[in-house]
Amino acid sequence: MGISLFQKSLRDMISGMRSNRNNEEKYIQKSMEDIKKELKSTDMKVKTVALQKLTYLNMLGFDMSWAAFHVVEVMSTPKLLHKVVGYQAAAQSFNEGTDVMLLITNLLKKDLISTNPTERSIGLDCLSNIVTLDLARDLIADVYGLLSSSSAPCRKRSALVLYCCFLKYPDALRPCFKGLVEHLDDHEQSVVCSVVSVLCELVIKHPHNYLEMAPLFYRLLLNSTNNWMTMKLLKIFGALTPLEPRLTKKIVEPLKNIMSSTMAKSLLFDCITTVCSGMTSNEEIVEMALGHLKDFVLDSDPNLKYLGFKALEQFVKHIPETVLRFGNAALMCLSTADPTIRSSALRVISGLVSKKDLKEVIVRVLEHIPSADTAYRNELSEVVLSICCRDKYSLVSDFSWYLNILVELARVPGSVHGKTIAFQITDIACRVEAMRDDAVQAVRSLLIDPFVVEMGKSGSIGEVLKATAWITGEYASFVEHPKETIEALLQPGILKLPCSVQAMYIQAILKVFVHITNDLVCDDDADEASQSEKDGSTWVEGEDDAEEDNGDEELDKLGVVNELSDLILAHVDQYSDTPDPEVVERMSQLKAVLDLQKGMDDIKDVKDLFSKLHGIISEELQPISGKAQKKVPLPEDLQVIDPIMEEFFDEEFDLQQAEEDVEVADNQAASVTSSRGMDAAQALTEATEEQKKFADETAKNQLKQHREKHGVFYLSSDDKQGAGDMGEDDGGEVENVSVQEPPVDVSEDSATKVDALTSYRRKKKKKKKQPTDLVVKQDEDVNEGVDSPVKINKNALDVNPLAPLEDGEELPSVEAYPTSYSNEGDMPTYETSYEPVHSQNTEAPPAEKQKHKSRRRRKHKSRKEKEGAPQEATAAET
Repeated sequence: MGISLFQKSLRDMISGMRSNRNNEEKYIQKSMEDIKKELKSTDMKVKTVALQKLTYLNMLGFDMSWAAFHVVEVMSTPKLLHKVVGYQAAAQSFNEGTDVMLLITNLLKKDLISTNPTERSIGLDCLSNIVTLDLARDLIADVYGLLSSSSAPCRKRSALVLYCCFLKYPDALRPCFKGLVEHLDDHEQSVVCSVVSVLCELVIKHPHNYLEMAPLFYRLLLNSTNNWMTMKLLKIFGALTPLEPRLTKKIVEPLKNIMSSTMAKSLLFDCITTVCSGMTSNEEIVEMALGHLKDFVLDSDPNLKYLGFKALEQFVKHIPETVLRFGNAALMCLSTADPTIRSSALRVISGLVSKKDLKEVIVRVLEHIPSADTAYRNELSEVVLSICCRDKYSLVSDFSWYLNILVELARVPGSVHGKTIAFQITDIACRVEAMRDDAVQAVRSLLIDPFVVEMGKSGSIGEVLKATAWITGEYASFVEHPKETIEALLQPGILKLPCSVQAMYIQAILKVFVHITNDLVCDDDADEASQSEKDGSTWVEGEDDAEEDNGDEELDKLGVVNELSDLILAHVDQYSDTPDPEVVERMSQLKAVLDLQKGMDDIKDVKDLFSKLHGIISEELQPISGKAQKKVPLPEDLQVIDPIMEEFFDEEFDLQQAEEDVEVADNQAASVTSSRGMDAAQALTEATEEQKKFADETAKNQLKQHREKHGVFYLSSDDKQGAGDMGEDDGGEVENVSVQEPPVDVSEDSATKVDALTSYRRKKKKKKKQPTDLVVKQDEDVNEGVDSPVKINKNALDVNPLAPLEDGEELPSVEAYPTSYSNEGDMPTYETSYEPVHSQNTEAPPAEKQKHKSRRRRKHKSRKEKEGAPQEATAAET
């Protein structure tokens, strides 16, 4: 390809980029400016080289959508070297949103029927990359016609491009399907392989439509000598066998022969996946497939090992009991360096774990967390959490052990599963009543650990700390070290946690303090009373000594309570600077309780206060099902639609809605008057006589002010009948209309006046805002909804291609691009119409040529007669 004297070629630009690595961005910017100038050149060689450089830069991520029209110019050049560059640029940069896409339809049509095989090839390749609904609809007949070409590469390409057209234009599938299937008997193996590839994609999407073709696919499988085509046929049977189990017995022998004779790993892998997808009922073929699968898993090649684990994932979904032997191999692969193999092995482990070996598997998985990077640690944590919570913790038999596992996962640095950990800890504490004591003791280690509090500043561990504080407060009766717990809830690092966590901490402090105080000052009296009832005796001797001992104990208990109260008051003020109102509110409530307790000197007052507080916060919170609300019966007298006050309504209601509201109000007023009793809600919403009088006066004043301000816009009563409908319905203009204010009937009810005023305003808004309705008639040959780009329905290809064609299901006729112009009248000549194309040669037969020539002669003769008529008239006048 020739270039101008001072123009840089693609090689020069690449060399310049490599030599300017430190200043590459600046160099590319300078090159882009040169390219924009070169694309404006009239020399097609310069423009082609510039487009070639721009295409290379587009591969590096630079935008070239602005040069779409220049791409079309290079595509339309007759020189093949330039055309190739243009088509490559179009295939790389064009999409459904490209504006100039409509300009290349005829260009592609011309190149698809060209006698030059290279032009046909680049046209098909480009169409497969940029096909849209419009292009597929206009060019599907041309592509289908190329199936009958004498060139095998052309037939192969056209079969593959047909599938791309089917995806955008599904209506072409049924008309083209018969001709496509006929090429399964093509003498060229490459063409048959291409057709099988297209059928494979169609069958995988909707296999139920192609069950009748199973004998044809079976014959191809027996006679296939191409590994690629055999792989496609195996995928077809993998999709068909779940729908027709009888196919399993039919293809068992061919599969055995292939697995025992082939040396191709890719073909062997497809045999294994076919067995897994629809042949799991046959134990013999399953064992044979698992034997070959073991070689994949234990192979040193990471690619084959990955394929082995991908196949294992499929077996785990269908028959997990048969692949338990691969559990140790999967655990050993957790330490491999390949992240894809690790992820696949984790999915296999997740599917193989059982209730018996749960603890062993979880412990071995957790062993890899300390040495793993952040992403892998999160992946390991996610697997552990998903395994244990499966089917509502059906695999977990020891919840105390699992609570410790959750606490250990909460300490993992950089964890992103804090919300899940918090939910599971809370869920277990709520659902498993026997585990509440263990849950409080397990989360205590998180409360007193400053490292965990430091982790909660950023990340999801703050959610774990929030759940920890909630469990400690909700089940404060299980707290063994109250003072240490309160000190942990008051540590200064909590101020750096999210505000929701701080609020939960303050609430936990209040609950723990109330429980401790109630246990100290109230529970002993209850125990003594119950003990005396059991003994059946009262204090008779030593009553005075007992009272003295009880007084000393009560003072000691009160001292302990005051000590805890002083500890809390000394640190709770640190939350006063928090901007969150909930934190401040809970802090104020806590201080109020503490101040109230500090002001009480009598132990009886303290007992009364904290017994009441304990009764409020000690009610147990039970888990509620998500479907519980649906089981609550709906009250018969529940009214959630009727408005509370009818006489005040918004002016934005339309006329019909306003009239309906007035009718509803009248009916309700009548029913209220007739009824003897009136409930509280109706009594509050019923308007008094003064309110009605005030509403009447307000309506009159508003109507009067409105007419004074906008009186010139009112029509007289005569003009309303003649011109009102025209102005509202037809959108016409009213001219020379006499203005007259309609009379105001003072005797009318105020609600009716407000209704009329609101209706008039609404009509006026409608007249201003609503445009005239325009009806755009579509052409008869244009279908609705074909504008590009269009979202294609995923089930559009779900049709039966084997059923007979209905009326109208046919491809459009193919009309070739104009190729030449005759000397007579400069009329363009066209090649003949065909459907489908049966030959590479596009030249019309002699009979058709003669027909076109006679047609041109008649048109030329009629044009001469029309031109000669005025001349004869002029001669007659002369």
